Amino acid sequence: MKIPSSFLLLLAVGPLLGSAQTYPLSENTWSNPDFVARLMRTHGFDTERTPSITSEEKAMFETIAPLISSNPSQTITDLPAVLTPESSAALVYTLANLYFQSDDLESAEATYRDAIKKFPNFLRAYRNLGIVYVQEAKFEEATPMLLKAIELGGQGADLYGMLTYSYLRIGNTEAALPLTSRPCFSNPPAVTDAWARSNVS
Repeated sequence: MKIPSSFLLLLAVGPLLGSAQTYPLSENTWSNPDFVARLMRTHGFDTERTPSITSEEKAMFETIAPLISSNPSQTITDLPAVLTPESSAALVYTLANLYFQSDDLESAEATYRDAIKKFPNFLRAYRNLGIVYVQEAKFEEATPMLLKAIELGGQGADLYGMLTYSYLRIGNTEAALPLTSRPCFSNPPAVTDAWARSNVS
């Protein structure tokens, strides 16, 4: 079963907004200045699991935000040219998200890995790399990434649902079943129900 990339992209970008307050999906776009401001605030707040950005990179994010919204393919072309060995993992992660958005999963996978190399405790990069692997049906590779995201504090039925689904797809029911007792599964999203009901090869 292939999970729609539009849904997986929502999972990938969703944690950028934090868990304290939710916002309508229509507001969570690069064309919305409030969304960009919230995104910038996540870098530097949780410095153990989220890389900081420089003032120059903050200005760059604010500059490229309208282009990401209006012409993401052009941003994918332009952004690698400004990346340097000193660029923050946050900037690399942004490029990985753009690859993901364009369904270039191979490039997204490699770029999320680059972000993790720069910042080994990058929770969101592990989570998103796990999502990419699920989309690619690479469930053996997905499980350690999703486990690492949980180890770093990742939560939610979507994350546990993807890990459970991955375990089931590789035939590890012993590891999958205990996860369904987690409190976050008390009211699982519809997609988790769909994964649980599916038994496709």
